[in-house]
Amino acid sequence: MPNKRLPVMLVALAAMYGPCLTASTIKDSDTFGTKQMTKVDQSDLALIEEVLMAYTSSVSSGDRARFEKLLLDPDIPFFGLDDNRMPSEGGASLRSVQQFAGFRKAVFESGQKYTQRFFNVKVECDGDLAQVSLNFETRLVGTDEGARGWKILHMLRVNGQWKIASEFYTAFDLTAKNR
Repeated sequence: MPNKRLPVMLVALAAMYGPCLTASTIKDSDTFGTKQMTKVDQSDLALIEEVLMAYTSSVSSGDRARFEKLLLDPDIPFFGLDDNRMPSEGGASLRSVQQFAGFRKAVFESGQKYTQRFFNVKVECDGDLAQVSLNFETRLVGTDEGARGWKILHMLRVNGQWKIASEFYTAFDLTAKNR
């Protein structure tokens, strides 16, 4: 039988401790019995960097098949938050963030050519789970058009290979002021 008091207790704890918690206090605290994983094995880091290099080079070369091999599945959560927020129409659901098909159409099926680069890459790893946080810039070849933003990739090691299990990102027009 589920514990009906647990959600009430969690809300009470959040109300008491939530305003006091910051990134530094969570990292330095063992209040919740968690272990902060900040050191990444060099062999894992090299394999994850290979995935990131394959990501940018397949976007830049228009190689859809190579890009799709990086994904755990084409229906992973893959979603860009324009203007840094979720759309208000239709409500949020798993289906609403499974938008790789739109990315595939825009990048690999539009006939447009792009270049892409990643920077400020941060990798965290614990066993077969990794999180990559990075900034990106994507440009339409031969123009000043493109986008920049921030993304989070969640990755899983499957049969010794790192696969992208989800991608969420923000995107802003390269020509937008004050971004």
